[in-house]
Amino acid sequence: MTSFKYIVFVGLATVSIYGADTRNPGVVLVQIQGQNLLVEASLPDQHNAQLLQLQPHECTVEGKRFLPNWHLDNGIATTIIKRFDNGRDNVFSRFQLVDGTGEKTLGQAHWISNIESTAQRSFEFPKAAGIKGLQCIVDIDDALHLGVKQAALNVTLDQLVDWRGKSGRFSRQIDGKTVCFHAGYVTHLDSQLKHLTDAGVVNSLIIYNRIPGVRDGSP
Repeated sequence: MTSFKYIVFVGLATVSIYGADTRNPGVVLVQIQGQNLLVEASLPDQHNAQLLQLQPHECTVEGKRFLPNWHLDNGIATTIIKRFDNGRDNVFSRFQLVDGTGEKTLGQAHWISNIESTAQRSFEFPKAAGIKGLQCIVDIDDALHLGVKQAALNVTLDQLVDWRGKSGRFSRQIDGKTVCFHAGYVTHLDSQLKHLTDAGVVNSLIIYNRIPGVRDGSP
């Protein structure tokens, strides 16, 4: 009986040891490392896998497919990808492992896990002096008279972004392209925020996309 228990114990231990490193194929981790992105993945047994890089609005039939130079260590494959590519910041991409044919997805797509390291502002969000708040303010002076200490303002994308604009007073370089903004709308928002902030109100902006379809130049 003792010998039988010993054999069973050894058998279970063997299964546990050899099963401990069993992982399903897929991306495990994506992190920023300076000017590069580190991708960790568990590859299929034949190690025949591609990496699919997707923008936020892209599905798996789109995106950029490439065969990385994997470095294997303790069952995990790692590869390095340039963070900036032709003006585009790949930190906003998600990464999906696919099989050698590039058609079958393996595991789940992963986003950057340490995105907070890119923040240019590290201060805490200010605390309001009171609990009274208001959204969709029509008359700021009336809101202040009511004692509002926190406000939420809607920012509608179709009013903010000039999708067809080539130049303007306000613009930003995004993914290597110039994105222009409607100056009148920006000035209006700035005026509202200044009025509220000067009165001691803590403000939040709600990005509001009310366009159900696709416009030229917009994903």
